[in-house]
Amino acid sequence: MRRRVPLLAASLVAAFIAAIAALPWWLKPVLVQVGRPWGAHFGAYERIGYTRFALRDVEVRQPGVRVMVARVEADTPLVWLWRRWTRRPGETRADRWTVTVERENRSTVAPATPMEGGWIPLRARLMGIATGLDRWLPRAKVGAGMVRWPGGGLSLASATWTGRTLAVENLAFGPLKTAVTLAFPVGTKVLRLTARMIETNGTANLESRGATVAGDVTWWEQRAVLDAHFGEDGWLPTEATLQTDGWTVPGARLRLDDLYAAVRGRGKVEWHDGHFDVDVAASGEPADGKSAPPLEATAQIDARIRRLFPFELTAGQQTAALPLQPSFDPDTGLGTPGGYTASLIPTLVGDYTFHLSGSIHGQAVDETATSSDQTFNSVTAGTDVQFPVKL
Repeated sequence: MRRRVPLLAASLVAAFIAAIAALPWWLKPVLVQVGRPWGAHFGAYERIGYTRFALRDVEVRQPGVRVMVARVEADTPLVWLWRRWTRRPGETRADRWTVTVERENRSTVAPATPMEGGWIPLRARLMGIATGLDRWLPRAKVGAGMVRWPGGGLSLASATWTGRTLAVENLAFGPLKTAVTLAFPVGTKVLRLTARMIETNGTANLESRGATVAGDVTWWEQRAVLDAHFGEDGWLPTEATLQTDGWTVPGARLRLDDLYAAVRGRGKVEWHDGHFDVDVAASGEPADGKSAPPLEATAQIDARIRRLFPFELTAGQQTAALPLQPSFDPDTGLGTPGGYTASLIPTLVGDYTFHLSGSIHGQAVDETATSSDQTFNSVTAGTDVQFPVKL
């Protein structure tokens, strides 16, 4: 009995310490200190019972990115650890949020090159993010919010993350509105994407395995099969096929119902070696009681594209990317086919270096030219010829 009394007392003390540690009262000062190195601040702390807490007016600033959240709710640390150990994770919630990608004010702008990214590097990053979220944030829900960047943005009504699956409702990007599900099945290196257009009749069901993306897409209830293979970098696949063996579109949808009840056809688009091969055939089914002219059409197209990336321009210690614009106007016939221009007003005296990279018909291009006696003149001061005011 004497041995049990100290053991019971120790157990009570341990339980009391655990209970105090589990209470969210001490969290506010700790969160203030922990958030500072990450550029995180919040306006108010709220205790929700004995197991959860909420932060209001949260702001996180990192170079080039600003995140604002009206309210965040989560489990206290010890409760979170307990639920993670028992595999019954609680839900973290965020409401009314914005992510702003700000234009960085710096002298060096990274050039746009084929090695800058692509689907395979992005896929690897997504798989890594999914693994991290599954471990540290297995259940989360966000309300309405938006992402803004210079020149554009997107918004969504809500999103949930649970069971290694991200489900986004009413994702709006320009005129496009979709419901998207992105799944990362446990124990696999597979990524599954399901998308449904909200205002138009279109869907996509795609699966990514290694360097292959395959699945089907529908539009106007017509199904096509996609099969694409990607290289180690770049956003365009090395080869791809989109094929529909038979489609039928009502004449009314094509505004041809005065003559045709339906238009039927097939199509195949192949991408390889830097060009498209398109093979399409269509025929019209006359409407009852209509004397419609025969509608039979076939098309075979070989379309090549050129991939040129912006000039990388270096002057002194500063670097910038100059976008290339085609000089040929197909409407007027003016300009030189295959010619491109990049506009520049030099404001620094000295030597300039141009770097052009990309590919033409699959042939890699990587050229560098620096001002010299054998290439082009360096930039000199214009004060000698400026009048009446020297700038």
